Formats: sequence, structure tokens, C-alpha cells
Amino acid sequence: METSGSAHAALTVLAAHPGAELFGSDRMFLESVEGLCRSGARVVATLPAEGPLVARLRGAGAEVVIEGAFVLRKALFAPRRWPRLSLDLVRGLRSGVGGIRGLHPDVIYASTVVEPLWPLLGALLRVPVVSHVHEAEASRAAWVARLLYLPHALSTRIIVNSRFTRDTLATVGTTRARV
Repeated sequence: METSGSAHAALTVLAAHPGAELFGSDRMFLESVEGLCRSGARVVATLPAEGPLVARLRGAGAEVVIEGAFVLRKALFAPRRWPRLSLDLVRGLRSGVGGIRGLHPDVIYASTVVEPLWPLLGALLRVPVVSHVHEAEASRAAWVARLLYLPHALSTRIIVNSRFTRDTLATVGTTRARV
């Protein structure tokens, strides 16, 4: 039984993002991390490279880890790029599993759909995942939309930026999204 004076362990959040610039989705990620840090959570942000976002995240109170990640880039969809895609997938799996096992996060925050491994790894390692979907790829071929969105159906929660994005997710069977 806890008493009113007992200390509570801070929530540890592994926050994954596919870039380190300061474009739109990068700024949204930064705002999410700032909010998590203000709430008292320990936030460990994982990024695939150095960039201007790193200093801003550290300034917000987050720890930053630069680690290879599996990021779905449009260029990787070309058949001649599939060997690179496969290699990146293996590296991303290894790095993701190692990061989760080393950190033992209470929750994983996956910032965009282009990082499809986090929901899968969270499900396999029994760590809740919150996917934040900013992209509505309704104009793409159906198989591309499924490839992008379907892994996020494994997420514990999905946050979307609009009803349009939520409806686009529903077309591929991902219906647990919240606007």
C-alpha cells in the first residue's frame, strides 16, 4: 500500500521519429516530446541521424539516441532497392529489439507511419505502442496504403491529425484511431 509521501517512478517513453530536421512532422514530434517531458515522463527519443531537432529535444529534457532505424522511404519501393530495404529491415529489427530490451520503456511513441517496426516490436515484446499518424495516403495504390498503415493496427492506440486520416486508416482495416 502506498502512502501519500511515497515516490512514484517516472513513466519511461521511447519516442521514435524518422528524421532530425525541423520540418512539419519534426516539429509535431518535438511538441509531443515537450508535453511528455512536462508531464514528468522520462523520454528517450530515437532518431536515425544528427540534425537540428536533436538540440531542441535535449533542450526539452529528452535523452536522445542516434540509432539506425527501419524507415520506409519512397525510393525503397523500387524493385532494384529491395536488397537495401531488406538490409535496413534487419538492422532496424536488431536495433529496435536492443533498444527496447535495454531501456525497458513503459510505452513506445511511434511518430509517423513510415516507421512500421515499432508497433510490431511492441506487440512482440509486450510494450504498449501509441502511433501518431500525420499522413493520409489515400491517393496511393491500395497495396502501398496497406503496407504503410497495416503495421500500426498492432498499436495499442492510434492518434491521427484529422478525420480524413482516420477514414483513410479505416479503408485498410485500422479502425482504432482517435482524432
